[in-house]
Amino acid sequence: MLLRSIFLKTIRDARLSLFWWSIGLSAMTLVNVLYYPSIKELSDFNKLLEGNDAIKAFTGNITSFTTPEGFLDSQIFFLLGPLLFIVYAITVGSGALAGEEGRKTLPMLVSQPRSRTRILLEKYAAMLATTLLLFGVFFVITWGGIVAVAMQISVWKVLSVSAAMVLLGVFFGSLAFLLGAATGKRGLAVGVSSALAVAAYLLNALAPLVKSLKDYQGFSPFDWYIGNDPILNGLRLADIALLIGGSALFVALAVVLFRRRDIAT
Repeated sequence: MLLRSIFLKTIRDARLSLFWWSIGLSAMTLVNVLYYPSIKELSDFNKLLEGNDAIKAFTGNITSFTTPEGFLDSQIFFLLGPLLFIVYAITVGSGALAGEEGRKTLPMLVSQPRSRTRILLEKYAAMLATTLLLFGVFFVITWGGIVAVAMQISVWKVLSVSAAMVLLGVFFGSLAFLLGAATGKRGLAVGVSSALAVAAYLLNALAPLVKSLKDYQGFSPFDWYIGNDPILNGLRLADIALLIGGSALFVALAVVLFRRRDIAT
């Protein structure tokens, strides 16, 4: 039965939210991609980047707005896309266990003949599954828009940066999942993980402008995501390992802390 699986029930409960997220993300992507023909011939637009390190820092250090890679980086992949995936993953991750506790349904869940570890891992797997489903929608819509406007770019370039973006979202979603499992407080999980995501973005964006921050840029998960400019250079395995390894560490800590914690009734 569907409801006998925590994993499947969690996905089922998230279907409406996932639907609306898919609609919103698709609309955002199409609006941006379909705008490309309007600017690709505006070579003067690139003069904004000449000698303006501030604009470069907050648009992905691109060298051109009018190339397919530069346009997609500046309009989608440097800020807007990662932001939406981070928000989605944090929302789902923080609510996976802390949300159940807030609704007073967690005591009933842990009283079932399932180990806490299994409950936690099924909840986490559901978070991953819904995030990947959203990624699938995003990629199909993005590539469809690229084809529609005849943008000359390899599918593998778009897939590489999209995959790295999703891993960044999962990283912060996993952190929110850990905090929710450890404390049972969804607000705290959302607040702390969101604050750290914003700090990581600002560190990565400001490091090229502020000399004192340059040495710390490598500590930012945003640098792991886009520091190698994956839409041009592909995925850097060390960066992907940091994002995946960090997420795995958060889940391992969540297992330990969740198993030891008293669940409020």
